[in-house]
Amino acid sequence: MPIRCSVLQCIATVKKAAIAWPNLKSTPPACLFEKFNAKGNIKMPKLHIRTMKQQWLSIAINWAKSEGWDPGLHDAELLYKADPNGFFVGEINKKIVAVGSSVNYDAHFAFCGLYIVAPEHRGKGYGLALTKHRLKYCGERNIGIDGVLENMEIYKNIGYVPYYKNYRYQSNAKQTSNLNKNTQEISKDSLAQVLDYDKQCFPANKDKVFGITTFEIG
Repeated sequence: MPIRCSVLQCIATVKKAAIAWPNLKSTPPACLFEKFNAKGNIKMPKLHIRTMKQQWLSIAINWAKSEGWDPGLHDAELLYKADPNGFFVGEINKKIVAVGSSVNYDAHFAFCGLYIVAPEHRGKGYGLALTKHRLKYCGERNIGIDGVLENMEIYKNIGYVPYYKNYRYQSNAKQTSNLNKNTQEISKDSLAQVLDYDKQCFPANKDKVFGITTFEIG
């Protein structure tokens, strides 16, 4: 049976790396960005960035699927409940053209993700504007992202540094009722142990993300 492997580069910022952008701290909470072409005489439409409404999550998830990503069944909903102010959209003439999230787990760590610009609007500087806005929202926290190897130089220019590589393997599995006796379904009673184990692998406490709401949703 064929197994497919892809390599992703996970990135974590150095402390205070978010201020690597020039004049980042001067960016207002609700932003309008403009861009000129190389000749400086053609103005691109203004990008308006604002907080994403919960009903717009489906737009971001559908875009992610179109990119070939495989978002978890309830990841976006759980993370949105944990930090509803950390999800953003960029609009042109009231139409969403870019999305992205910056989830603040605690006072020390944030994670940026779900970052997509509509294909027809790429290369216009809108992604950069949205990235600056998300980094400002993270404040002085260390920030993590999932990255791809071909964009390493872009990440470094922002202020990120490589942290570890993540290998993903994919195959087809047949459903079976003969589970190993050491395999158990996660329950409310065992969730605390799972979260304790996760703290060995993740730099922040996920209690507010994967708390009792996990079972309310699932």
